[in-house]
Amino acid sequence: MDNILVDRCRLIDLAHISSDMSRSFPEMSSAHQSWLIRNAYLQDKLVTIHASERPAAYAIFDQREDTLWISYLAVIENFRGHGLGNALLETMEKTCKERGCKRIALSVKKYNQRAINFYQKHGYSYSSEAGKNKKPILSKEVPLLQATTTVSRRIRPKRNIFIRAWTKAAFYVLLNARKNGAALLAILVAGGCVVYCTINDI
Repeated sequence: MDNILVDRCRLIDLAHISSDMSRSFPEMSSAHQSWLIRNAYLQDKLVTIHASERPAAYAIFDQREDTLWISYLAVIENFRGHGLGNALLETMEKTCKERGCKRIALSVKKYNQRAINFYQKHGYSYSSEAGKNKKPILSKEVPLLQATTTVSRRIRPKRNIFIRAWTKAAFYVLLNARKNGAALLAILVAGGCVVYCTINDI
């Protein structure tokens, strides 16, 4: 499937997601399912991938302290085998970083070896068990986005100092120039420096 786009869930998608969850998770009561989907939608914790104007895959997540929990991640049966699960998981890991979480975790059914293999392939490992059915919990450490913040803090002061220095030099030449040619040259030099800094992100 080309041009996979993970997007926020639309109101019209909720009925399709509810129908799929009823088939995929028959042990869940309809009341709990409705509450879960509605709550995730209202809190903007439900993302989808669309195909033919319908959800082809979806994920529900929550944040608990420094851990992002994937409550449900599912690809609707007719759309499996096209990389949608990979795209959703990458989006969840990106969301984890953006929210400043250090860890991403989820639980799977013991007999769902296909799902276990999928997550292990992406670097997830067993960490514990949860619930009365002792569902395995798989988790993965996710590095924080500190490097990007550090770089941006170094770049901007350098750019500002450079521009201010050239601006002062240009005004100095303008104030002391006796000929129009010198003033024009100063303006051109100052403008060129600003453009160069912007293009090269100095």
